[in-house]
Amino acid sequence: MDRLATEVVVEVGTEGASYGLYRERTADGFAYFVTLSDMPYPDDDGATGVVRNSPRVASFEEALLLFDQEPFWPILSAVRVHPEYAARVLAAVEARLPGVEPRGRRKDALRQWRETCWRAER
Repeated sequence: MDRLATEVVVEVGTEGASYGLYRERTADGFAYFVTLSDMPYPDDDGATGVVRNSPRVASFEEALLLFDQEPFWPILSAVRVHPEYAARVLAAVEARLPGVEPRGRRKDALRQWRETCWRAER
């Protein structure tokens, strides 16, 4: 995979792991995929990191369904959002947050997503 042709669409993180939706340029436009990178805690003897990639799909909407396999992504820390997708990512977060527990994290998560998406668009 050519790293220069792969771009972050949205990336979230939590302690020891990141979860990202990426796009890569193809002859027909873009292919999308989801990656989970899980790093072991320092006290995990001999544990190694795990990286899992989803199959490629042809649309952002299909990739978002793959991303939804981690139902807590809207309350994880927003790391990066591609400027072209900021409004669509924010809309996805707003649509999913009402169903995500714990409720106490929703307000803070929404504020963080709005800031991250706003910065991405600038």
